[in-house]
Amino acid sequence: MEDNQAVTALDILLNIFDNFQNDLFVVDATIVLSLNLQRNIPQKVIDAAIKIGTARLLTLVAGIYSRENKKAEAKKLMLKALLRNQDNEIGIFGNYLMLQISDSDSTERKIDGIENDTAVVLQGVDGEKLIYCIYEENILPDVPYIWQGATHIYRDQAITIGLLRKKTGDLVMIEGREYHISEIMPVDGYLIRLCLEKLVKANAVKTISIETRDGKLDVENFSRELMKYIPGDEKEFNWLDNYKDFSSFPLPFAILQKTVRVNTVQLIMTLVQSEDIIVRERYDEDLIRGQQFVLSFAAVIMLYMIGVKPEFLKERQVFVPESMRNTILTMCTDIINENDKEHVSSIGVREKRLYMNVVSESEKVQILGEAAALKNFVSQLNTWSNNREFCDVQDEERDWLDVFGISDYDALALAQGKKAVIVTGEVTIQSLIQEIKLNISGTGILNFLVALKMDVYVLLDCIEQMIKYRFEITMTEKCLRYIIDEYSKLENQELKEDFMCKWIDCLTLVESMGDEYKEVYAQNMMRVCQDIIREEYEVLNPVWRNYFSLCVKYKCGLETK
Repeated sequence: MEDNQAVTALDILLNIFDNFQNDLFVVDATIVLSLNLQRNIPQKVIDAAIKIGTARLLTLVAGIYSRENKKAEAKKLMLKALLRNQDNEIGIFGNYLMLQISDSDSTERKIDGIENDTAVVLQGVDGEKLIYCIYEENILPDVPYIWQGATHIYRDQAITIGLLRKKTGDLVMIEGREYHISEIMPVDGYLIRLCLEKLVKANAVKTISIETRDGKLDVENFSRELMKYIPGDEKEFNWLDNYKDFSSFPLPFAILQKTVRVNTVQLIMTLVQSEDIIVRERYDEDLIRGQQFVLSFAAVIMLYMIGVKPEFLKERQVFVPESMRNTILTMCTDIINENDKEHVSSIGVREKRLYMNVVSESEKVQILGEAAALKNFVSQLNTWSNNREFCDVQDEERDWLDVFGISDYDALALAQGKKAVIVTGEVTIQSLIQEIKLNISGTGILNFLVALKMDVYVLLDCIEQMIKYRFEITMTEKCLRYIIDEYSKLENQELKEDFMCKWIDCLTLVESMGDEYKEVYAQNMMRVCQDIIREEYEVLNPVWRNYFSLCVKYKCGLETK
């Protein structure tokens, strides 16, 4: 199945599903495409997968529950999948291991003897070894169930053969033969060990041990071994140089994300928050031909970061694709899970030296707060479902889904199909709309807020945040005209004076920033002034007069330097 027809294929599968809900291929393909396209999955599809009950389908449903942060359900289904993995599928061993690791905590389970959810190793006098795994929940396909050299049973069977409540070192009789209990452990610990052994044997994971030299740990040799498997910075694509190079278009965020070790939410938030990166947009004539708006992935993050309220967007026919909402919520949940731990760190290689990055407690609190706030923001937005492909008649072979990722692919398809205006937030989408005839309307962040007739005081707050975050486009002709018009509506002189103070404070924020950004800021001011002057706008208006005078000041100041 071609990637550029995946949306159409899923729509077909959902339409025929009621007639084929017992068909393994139909159920499997429906879930796989839904997960890949970040779609909500109907409960009837999940129920059908659980009913068929193959190891692969149960693994897929566990993935669904994990995405929805239903940890208990995910772990139970993943356990059922593992125990039905008769074909030794390495991916299932890996999925079980990763789910256990991601949901692990520091709580130590104290085991006094054989009980529910324990594994016990028995040693016979002749060296024979037996392993029993005892479960509390009803998850076995049969009882007793022989799998991977162990006998899997429930508590009742453990009582029958005399295992329950026995302790390490005790003797037991099994089928007339005497064994002593050599080890008791949690059953998930036993299964994790089993999965690791399978993955190491398949060369899917590497084992590294610390050797000793003269009675001391050989840390240097351990570091060398680690660096064999950790990519160094010389092998990495420099996404930062690509984004900061104003002589060319940056790659889409969906492609840039593949070159870094963070998800797209973290990438965009880091980019916006960085003090040495200018957030790029194009100063182009907008193509607004509609009353409804659909947000790009970058636009959602940026609108949240500059202080736009979700209620404001929800009330004004602003939408995000269902896939975008699901993706951002999942990414935020992953960020929270990764950082809500006692110790958060990562290892990397820079200039052929091993380094460790440790996240401080204050950094964890900030990261957790931002992720939770963004989840709340996105949860309140209107959503649209998309069941059509994005169509580019000039280049039908290009895989736009791979270029932009499913979130922005859906946003483009919705803008095209519903005649909505896409709010871009990144250069590549703006360029695509401007330079290729796609029959899509698009606009940047500022003109979008103007089109929604945002309160002018709130708009100035957003512009201030854009300046603080070093946005390239902090004013447009439409935005300046809107501010001038809103100022002209003020009848009270005191209100006009207060407004003018806020306006000047906003425009002069840049004075405390570096020369690189001042130059970009001044260039944007010049473009706006040129557009205004061409239209012979009212030059006596104080909003315009202050804007123009500060533009001249900044431009001349930079040229003097």
